[in-house]
Amino acid sequence: MNRAIYNIMEGFARLVLKAPKITGAQNVVNDVPAVFVANHAGVYGPVIIKLFFPFKALPWVIHNITDPRLCADYLKRNFFEQKLGWHHLISKPVAYIVGQICVPIIRHIGSIPVYRMDRRIRHTIKLSVEALGENNNLVIFIDDDLIEANSLRKGFINIARAYYNRHKKPLTFYPVRICPQRREIIIEKGIQFDPNRQYRYERQRIKDYLNNHMKCHAYH
Repeated sequence: MNRAIYNIMEGFARLVLKAPKITGAQNVVNDVPAVFVANHAGVYGPVIIKLFFPFKALPWVIHNITDPRLCADYLKRNFFEQKLGWHHLISKPVAYIVGQICVPIIRHIGSIPVYRMDRRIRHTIKLSVEALGENNNLVIFIDDDLIEANSLRKGFINIARAYYNRHKKPLTFYPVRICPQRREIIIEKGIQFDPNRQYRYERQRIKDYLNNHMKCHAYH
């Protein structure tokens, strides 16, 4: 996507959407690459993070959205029909149009494709470690239902071990709560990967910390 066109689109979005209140930015150690783990908050979460988050971060995105051959069908089934309940006669053409816009934007912002339940997830981890090694942050969005059900998956934490094995530096994960109703983004204190702990217990420790600090009740 042409940078000028993207900048115009982003500028327009900033005018339309109200900037959220940012709480907890002081908890983040500057100039040290990290992983922000945020609740999805529907479409609102990824959009608001891209537009207003105080730290630049490359998002993990389901690989279908990065592929022009797969994007329209993915949006049709998983968003327009499953989440919005649209009839397929309407969802199909709309998904095609949105896909034509979505894929170039997703690629332009440096998104990392995620292959869930697929051996290619190793490629996701590899790209993530390379991005962190180039001093980029990452942001990973988790479905709100999984967080509230205490069912946060642990697979993404494998980035920490891979990053340490490559760079010999511990990685920090920051839980982030996006609250659309309050127009607020809350960044909690991070939790750092400890390579000296037995890995399965360390991964569980990080998962529990993130899950507990991202639940809605923590902010009421």
